[in-house]
Amino acid sequence: ATMAGDAFPEGSGGAGSRSADSIWENWDAFMEKLQVLQDGAAALDAAAQAGDMAAVEEARGQVGSSCRSCHTDFRLREPAGG
Repeated sequence: ATMAGDAFPEGSGGAGSRSADSIWENWDAFMEKLQVLQDGAAALDAAAQAGDMAAVEEARGQVGSSCRSCHTDFRLREPAGG
């Protein structure tokens, strides 16, 4: 999660990529969503290290919803048949 932003250098979309141009057009909003992912991943790690299964489930939900939110806003749909 801490390195996810590095996977999206400006101009890295294009042919074969499902990254929407809106990533770079709305970089601050993209980074806000990435921060939610990073916070959730850190909470998940801490909960797992502590053996707190209730906190693991809560953090897992945060990570999952942050992934879904970002993919909804910044990922192109898969082409039909793909």
